Amino acid sequence: KEATGEIPADKGGLFVHDILMKLYRDNLDLYREAIEYDLYLRRFFEALAALVSAEKDRDESLKSLPLPILDAFGDRVIATIRQLVTGEIAHIRSGAKKTIPRYFEWAFGGKESPPFRIRGEGGEVALSGRIDRIDVNEEKKIFSVIDYKTGNADSVAAIKEGKSFQLTVYLMAASDLLLKGYRPASGLLIGMKEGIKWSGIAFDGAGEEELLTKNSRISLSEWESLRSGIGRRVGALAKKIKEGNFSPDPASLQECRICDFQTLCHYEERE
Repeated sequence: KEATGEIPADKGGLFVHDILMKLYRDNLDLYREAIEYDLYLRRFFEALAALVSAEKDRDESLKSLPLPILDAFGDRVIATIRQLVTGEIAHIRSGAKKTIPRYFEWAFGGKESPPFRIRGEGGEVALSGRIDRIDVNEEKKIFSVIDYKTGNADSVAAIKEGKSFQLTVYLMAASDLLLKGYRPASGLLIGMKEGIKWSGIAFDGAGEEELLTKNSRISLSEWESLRSGIGRRVGALAKKIKEGNFSPDPASLQECRICDFQTLCHYEERE
């Protein structure tokens, strides 16, 4: 019989994030050797396959799925992560990427670290979050923040204009709370929805500009302006939340046309 069913997007995304965290964290020495030698890269991929196999059997949310569906999902996860690691190692070997993995699922605003405090309109706001991965170069005192995206990734324009501020806040929090004295080299979004796609921002003069397209580069003055703009935006949003103001405020009417709640909201009709 043909297998039916599919992996729910949220469960699939959590599974991939968990695999990536455990793979790098538990095989970091092997990864560092793989930068130099293909033999160790093959062993790293063997560790990946073993991890996916073990976690598939352990994950309660996936056990109810038909075996052919589960096996096909596992094969896709392995193929996607192999593509990610292969490209990443190639970037490091070529010198385009200077930082290497160091911290995984680092949280701020929890037990590990205090919240990141940002000053905006109406006073100080305390933020919490969890960063998928932080790569570091100890010699050059630079770091990169990496966020895995199993869905759609934010555009470079949205990040640089301050409309999408997750990556910016992650860079600010890591710089202020974890890596004082280090400078950011890049903030990377690694999309895994259809193959591997790298996007985000790269800082001029930090050494990782070649990882992304030219329009992704950001100067020190642009970064300082973005930081202050994020403070104002976060402060304004926090003020609305405190006031109980959740009125619709789309960036454009185009968003209304694809919104699941347009029949309840009627924002477009009022406009």
